[in-house]
Order: sequence, then structure tokens, then C-alpha cells
Amino acid sequence: MKIDPKTLAFLLESMRESVRDIKRLCRPGFGSSELLQMARIAHKLKGEATVVGLANLSLLVSQFEDYLQCLRDRVAVSPSHRTTIERYLMRINAAANRIQKYVAPASEVMPLAKPSPVSKPEVSTSGFAATLQVLAANMGRSDNKSVALNLEKFNAQGIPRPLLVKIQDMVMQLVRNAIAHGIEQPAERMANGKPEQGRVAVVVRREADAVLVAVQDNGKGIDLEKIRRRLIFKYGVAVRKAADLTREQLINALYLPGFSTLTKMQNHAGRGVGLDLVKSYVRELGGRIDVEFEAGQYTRFVLRLPLANAPTGKVIRLPKGRQRPAREQPAQSRHG
Repeated sequence: MKIDPKTLAFLLESMRESVRDIKRLCRPGFGSSELLQMARIAHKLKGEATVVGLANLSLLVSQFEDYLQCLRDRVAVSPSHRTTIERYLMRINAAANRIQKYVAPASEVMPLAKPSPVSKPEVSTSGFAATLQVLAANMGRSDNKSVALNLEKFNAQGIPRPLLVKIQDMVMQLVRNAIAHGIEQPAERMANGKPEQGRVAVVVRREADAVLVAVQDNGKGIDLEKIRRRLIFKYGVAVRKAADLTREQLINALYLPGFSTLTKMQNHAGRGVGLDLVKSYVRELGGRIDVEFEAGQYTRFVLRLPLANAPTGKVIRLPKGRQRPAREQPAQSRHG
């Protein structure tokens, strides 16, 4: 396991917090709103499992995410479904416990069974940089892609710690999205006259009254017509109405819960949760998210987060989930 102990401690604590959040949501009588929140958390959890780099844990979390996806398509959730979710969480906790025992003595790392809110490891930008590098390497191997990650402009100086925690979650999701959806296979890149290795650059910096976050890849860009087709087939939008959607409306559709341009789920994508999670954080922080792209060349996500709305508490929570949008209203959401 090529990951430094401090980074691993941060990841395991974040995974522990994710499991606790899902447990709180998995109460008797939970419904579609709670399932959406669980799916967001599970997607984040899978990213952390990918960084840890153990295939069995990543597969387990991926299976859990698939199970939640199936439940979201059901009319009602039964007590047996709740029991299955709890079993998944127990297995994920057990796997994380085994990882901790493997990498550090019990006296050095707090047991998962009895977490303490005050014992979370400090956020380290150097540790997070290592986390992103491991994530990119593991995703590249899994998807048979060659990816180089540029973190030279990741500067967290002056950013409040609680806000930085959320920024790191968002950056992780955007990097995953860039590799899964943006970067092409080496053969495709070379056929199009591009270098075999794709590149993803991350920018984080504090400005006068806000924090700027940008993630850019030099992949295939965004296919607006593919988004239009998915709105017709997945959301039932009338063909004539879909044809009239503007560029901005089509881009907004990327943030819909469950929306994905992939027709088949892959290990790291296809469930339509990652960008939905990022948008929920941006909305909670009163920020703005914009997308710039050129077909066949690049995609850039730019987030502007006002410092006036920066969180101050130590406990980070996802915002309350929204119901799945009406079938004829998928492209009406606004940025930020």
C-alpha cells in the first residue's frame, strides 16, 4: 500500500464519518430524499476507497453504491432493504478496521468502533496532494488510461480549515469526473493527434473575499448532443423540447441527481452522483460553479466560494437532499 500513514489516517477517518452519516440516514421509514443523500455519501466513500488502493474494499463500496442505485428506482423501501444497507456498512467498517491494524499499531491510530469528534487528523495540503496522486494513479490503472496530475497551483494558504475540508471533497469528485469522463483511452488520444498521456490540473487559491477552485482536463470536452439524447431517453423530455434547450440548460443537466452521459456503469462513473454532490456543496456555501469546454480539447470546472459563507464548525454534513426532478423539468436548474 503506497500511501503515507498521515494521509491514510485522514482517509480512514473520512470514511468513518461517511459510514456514520449513512447510518444516521438509514432510519425506519426513510425514503427517496434520504436515499439521494446516501448515494452522494457512498460516491464520496468510493473515491476514498479507491485512494486506499485495496481492490476488495473498492469492489465492496462499488457494490454498495450499485445497491443504493437500485433502491432509488423503487417505489417503496422495505425494512429488509434497511437491513441490507446496515450489513454493507458493517462490512465496510470491518474492512477499514483491518486496514488500520495493518498499517499502524492500535496505540497510534484510534479504533473505528469508538470515534471521537475531537480526534480528527488535521487537514494537510501535502497529504491531500498525495491522496489525489494516488487516486489518479489507481483510476488510471483501473480504466487503462495514462494520466498526469498537476497540483502546482494548489495553494490552501489562508483558507479556513472547515472550508478546506469541503474543497478537498469537491476537488476529489472533480478529478474523478475528469479522469472517468474527460480523459480518453491512449489509443483514441493518439488517433486524434494528442499525447498518449492525459493531464488534469487543479487550481486552489484564496482571493480577496472568496476561494477559487478550478479543475481542468485536456480530454474530449463535453458532448452537448449526448446530453440532449440522455434527457430524452432517461428523463422523458419531449424531443421537440429537448431540441430547443440552450447550451446553458444542457450544461445544467449535468448536475441533476442520477444524470450521467454513460449508458453503462463503470467502476468510477455512470451513476450520476459526483457532480450532483459538488453542486450541493456549492449551493450550501452560496457559491457559483461554471463550466468551460471545447470539444475534443478540454473541460474546465470553475468554483467560486465566498469566504463570508465559509463553515466554522468541525462536523461536516451534506445538505438535505432533493427529490428527483419532475420528468419535464430536468434542465431548469441554475448554476450555484
